[in-house]
Amino acid sequence: MRHSEHIEYNDNDNQTFVHGWKRARIVSTPETEAEREDREELNTPLQVTVNFLCEIPVDFTLPVSSTDIAPVGFNTPLWDVKMNLTVGDHVDVCDESHDWYRATIIGKRECSDSGNDVDGNVIEEIIIGFRYYDKSGPKADPNGRAFIGYSPAWDVTKLLSQVSVQLEGTMVHPYTTTDGDDCLKTKNTKNLWDFDETVYVSVEPREYCVYRRESPITEFTETMRVQNRKY
Repeated sequence: MRHSEHIEYNDNDNQTFVHGWKRARIVSTPETEAEREDREELNTPLQVTVNFLCEIPVDFTLPVSSTDIAPVGFNTPLWDVKMNLTVGDHVDVCDESHDWYRATIIGKRECSDSGNDVDGNVIEEIIIGFRYYDKSGPKADPNGRAFIGYSPAWDVTKLLSQVSVQLEGTMVHPYTTTDGDDCLKTKNTKNLWDFDETVYVSVEPREYCVYRRESPITEFTETMRVQNRKY
């Protein structure tokens, strides 16, 4: 690995505790011969310092032998697709309760007070809405657009590079009871029943995430209580 080389880094999102791969750049300078000799004498591993792409430059140092770094393309083949998402695109987003949801990019703007990333590119942030627009949706936003999910009061701001933001369909998938799958459970391991419309569930673990209409279930799980507050 060389100075200024792009690599992949297995990061842990501080807010959602989600692990995932994203891209970084090596910023540590090559060690001198004297530094190499001292390191080998002390029997310590070679370290590398990286900064994440598309984020405020912050140094992260780890051994070059770490399993948390890899050559570009091994784990992020769709990185460019993800980083080019824009307003109106759907994404899968993890919230601070560690649940994945189908969501929509509501806005995109420059982080004017953050400077540039390690490659000199302007850092952009996105506004995430935990909802998707559907003419059959039971709610409407301030512009009168019908949607399914949670109101603008629950919108959050994130960076596209964060591992808690993933491409649509990678962490959340549609489920209907007509699929004949009786293994779908809520957090309290209660079966979902009486659903004849599509709901959305986390891929792993398979938990109830975004419901299509008002739930007919009377025994609410904690996740459902949270969702009912997100009105």
